[in-house]
Amino acid sequence: MSYRSIIGHREQIEAFQRAFARRRIAHAYLLSGLSGIGKRRFAHEVAKMLNCVAGGVDPCDACLSCRKIEHGNHPDVLHVEPEGKFIKIAQIRALQHELSYKPYEGSHRVVIVESAESFHTAAANAILKTLEEPPVSTIFLLLTASPHLLLPTIRSRCQLIRFSPLPAPLIEAELRKRGVPEERSAAIAAIAQGSLGRALDLLENEERLDLRRERIERLLSLSPNRGDEILAFAEVLSKGDDLEDTLTFFETWFRDLLVVRWGGGRPFNLDLEEELLRRAPTCEPSQILTALEAVGRAKEALHQNANRLLTLEDLLLSLATGGEG
Repeated sequence: MSYRSIIGHREQIEAFQRAFARRRIAHAYLLSGLSGIGKRRFAHEVAKMLNCVAGGVDPCDACLSCRKIEHGNHPDVLHVEPEGKFIKIAQIRALQHELSYKPYEGSHRVVIVESAESFHTAAANAILKTLEEPPVSTIFLLLTASPHLLLPTIRSRCQLIRFSPLPAPLIEAELRKRGVPEERSAAIAAIAQGSLGRALDLLENEERLDLRRERIERLLSLSPNRGDEILAFAEVLSKGDDLEDTLTFFETWFRDLLVVRWGGGRPFNLDLEEELLRRAPTCEPSQILTALEAVGRAKEALHQNANRLLTLEDLLLSLATGGEG
């Protein structure tokens, strides 16, 4: 597919191409950005560039090496991802054993670590030793949406590459190429918050759009005097596998209140515009910012394996008290 297949991120692509042309590729990179923003695609294109027989800054996509990487069966491109919630010590030991050998076919061995924030403590310490003394001709690409959850010592061993959210018009254009009507593509692009992967997932799973509206409306119905309703909602959220999405939906709602109250952008939740216009004039900016901070704290606590139910109870009570407007 080559770098041309990547939507956006031209600055990051060109930086890697310049480094490759000058033979100044670092031994480890931390690719940081939203889930679904294109970090995995980018990592695979870097792996192809490093091993392409043509030797140019843009992979040829025709040589055997490029084709193997594209199909996921190149022996020198290794993938590590969480088993369950964590990347475990056994996975890192197996990786270290593999890295004790020279590359089988390519000029570089590339290790792509998905959800790098998921290292178990022992695994994090083990990978740190490898990053401190990297094998020859081995490049590490650590992918994460939450770089602050990695050990500072791991972050310090990597060159940070930030991937910014994609502009909504760019996502809209990609959706329209797929035949999505203009109004619907605009709504999905807004809710996707800069992630093309999220936009495509919403497109394929329309029930998630309905879930977004249902969850936001239920949040707005909460009262601090109805603890039973808060507890019931917290229990529903704690048992679902869509909690991350729900918290993101909440963030979009409070962000939209700021936009409607003070201007400066287009709301994410266009289908809730009437409700936004009704509530925004009664909301103080400090209330909205407090609500956004509460959601952010809950997200971080849950990433650190805090008790789901207690975290959500505290969050919903906080939002019902000061974030509903």
